[in-house]
Amino acid sequence: MNESTARFSTWKRLYFLGWKYPWRFLLMLALVSSFAGLTAYLVFVLDQILQFFSQDSESITKMSLEEKNEAITNMKSLAIQLLALAPVCAGISYGAWMQGQWIANRIMVGIRREFIGHLIELDLNFHSDLAKGDLFNRMSGDMQRMQSLMHTMYGKLQQHPFEIIGMFAVLFWINWILTSIILVVIIPLVLIIQKTLKRTYKRSKNAREQMADTLVTFEQITSGIRVIKAMGSQEMEEQRFDDDNEKLFNANMRVAKTRAQSDASSSGLAFFLTSAALFLGAIAYQFEFMEPKDMIIFLVAIGRIATLSRTTQRVLSQALEYMASAVRILGIMEHKSSIVDKPETQSCPNPPQQSIKLEAVDFAYSQDSDNVLNQCELEIPVGKSLALVGESGAGKSTILDLIPRFYDVSGGRITLDDIDIRDFKRDDYIHLFAIVQQDSFLFNDTVRNNIAYGNPKADHAAIEEAAKRSHVHDAIMELEGGLGYDTIVGDRGERLSGGQRQRVAIARALLRDAPILLLDEPTSALDAESERHVQEALKVLMAGRTSIIVAHRLSTIKDADCIAVLDSNSGQVKELGNHDELIAKDGEYAELVRMQDLRKNDNDVQP
Repeated sequence: MNESTARFSTWKRLYFLGWKYPWRFLLMLALVSSFAGLTAYLVFVLDQILQFFSQDSESITKMSLEEKNEAITNMKSLAIQLLALAPVCAGISYGAWMQGQWIANRIMVGIRREFIGHLIELDLNFHSDLAKGDLFNRMSGDMQRMQSLMHTMYGKLQQHPFEIIGMFAVLFWINWILTSIILVVIIPLVLIIQKTLKRTYKRSKNAREQMADTLVTFEQITSGIRVIKAMGSQEMEEQRFDDDNEKLFNANMRVAKTRAQSDASSSGLAFFLTSAALFLGAIAYQFEFMEPKDMIIFLVAIGRIATLSRTTQRVLSQALEYMASAVRILGIMEHKSSIVDKPETQSCPNPPQQSIKLEAVDFAYSQDSDNVLNQCELEIPVGKSLALVGESGAGKSTILDLIPRFYDVSGGRITLDDIDIRDFKRDDYIHLFAIVQQDSFLFNDTVRNNIAYGNPKADHAAIEEAAKRSHVHDAIMELEGGLGYDTIVGDRGERLSGGQRQRVAIARALLRDAPILLLDEPTSALDAESERHVQEALKVLMAGRTSIIVAHRLSTIKDADCIAVLDSNSGQVKELGNHDELIAKDGEYAELVRMQDLRKNDNDVQP
């Protein structure tokens, strides 16, 4: 599909989204057509008036009193008709516009809802590949420009073509030969303008992509402001942003240049149409193909067409700029998730009865990258705890992502009670899990709502009980402001300490009450005192649950029922056993223990 075909296909797709509301869509078309008809009717009224005034003065003088009175009565009648039609025309214009805007706004409500829903459904690979600044630009700037496009499509771009068609119908009625000649003459000009409009779309698309790059740089600067200040790299970052900013300026100037060319073409077309009408009209009058009154009506209609054409071309040029944003939005919505349900799924056991198994699992994050896991074999019995240790890049967090099916395996399979997890419906399967991460994400909401996020129907008593069991209740009640559970935690929970955030996340996991628990470095970023509180909360959380833990601090996992040491070279399990068994083997795990100076039966890491 070439670019022009793709652009037309996108245009058609967006416009016919209005068919979701068929009665409003048809009413809108009927009102727009009626308005165009009334506009054309004005020209017919002008024709009747000119029939009287086009007579020479001698003919008017010789008219009888009865003929004069009849002419005056006809003109008064026409005036009354126009007066009566004025509110009708205004009402039709208002109705057509409001119906169009209602459809446009309602379409955008659906698009925004579908965009967010689809974004949430997309796999983690997509979210890892797309920069956050680019994504924010699509949701804010591109979405706003797409809304402007919909307003334009269901506004002027819809009404003006109907009026132009009505005016050409009048021209054909006056003199079809002359009108046909004018159409043939202006076709080359229309084709020239069309080429300019193509450039408008292409350059606008480039400008939007450059805007996304600029916002990506901005987002990185704001997110890494501490590092920038610590490294004294302000000038380097300012220069990096300036480079992107200059590129954005150049891209916007190319858009402006194309728009100026487009406006110049439409302005020239207006004069050309009038000139062509006058020249051809003069020839037609010379050879008695047209009467003077028809010439006047012809010029009035041509003038109206020229005005509408210029306005339509400007609006169309602007719409094509906006369409570049619409394409960026649709690009997200058309992206398919790699994690999909099979046509036939089966019920998910809740709770699991036997075990979770990795059977000859291979995994790579992309087709071009090396495998992180190779023929990996692992079994986690229900109700037991498994710890994953190993060097960075050995695949610990990868396994933690594969088990809840955030990614699908590249080879082999993961089973729950000997059933491939891909045979379960995702929405059912994911409810088996509660997750606590290294830097647990909290929403900019109250403590209460953050704890209840995994179980929104929980009452305050259940929320408070979860907080007490996770050893964070007292800290919540002592928060600044005295609002307790109604305290707003700030963006990402910034108003809480690291230990408090982790314990709130543990309370959230407790309230979710899922049978399988995934812990990804839950204590690595904490000081000794915070770690102690979190460790106590984790013991409560893990009791009676199937737990899979990733940790570098071995004090977190030395009491696990089983510890799996992953090899970063082979992508397989290198050692397997409990703490005492692995110490006795004196292998890689024992070396890790010695490196952390963790003694057998010790409860704390020695300084």
